Amino acid sequence: MAIIVTQLPEILRSIKEGDYNFEIDFNGQGIERNIVVKEKDAANVELICIQSKDWEPIAKSGPIMIPKAKIKQLILDLCSDFILFSKGIFQNHPFYNALEQSLSSEDYKRK
Repeated sequence: MAIIVTQLPEILRSIKEGDYNFEIDFNGQGIERNIVVKEKDAANVELICIQSKDWEPIAKSGPIMIPKAKIKQLILDLCSDFILFSKGIFQNHPFYNALEQSLSSEDYKRK
């Protein structure tokens, strides 16, 4: 979770700007894989699992297509949940404040 959470402000910024091309890096977690998100058309993105060489087991699944609205909601929910569950623990940390500010717009608050 810590590896993903540190990437959320930049991913959220991309989504806010309408850019659905980003990467989620799991290498720091010791998994040696990344999820590449690529915009396919006006409504959909493609998720592709990329792995570092010489890593076992080999990922054999193909790309996954999902609606942009769904990936946006997944990222927003992850941000909101992290803020909710870490309030009182990390609320004075600069990262927490940056993530909370990223969600300050009414468009990006969980309903």
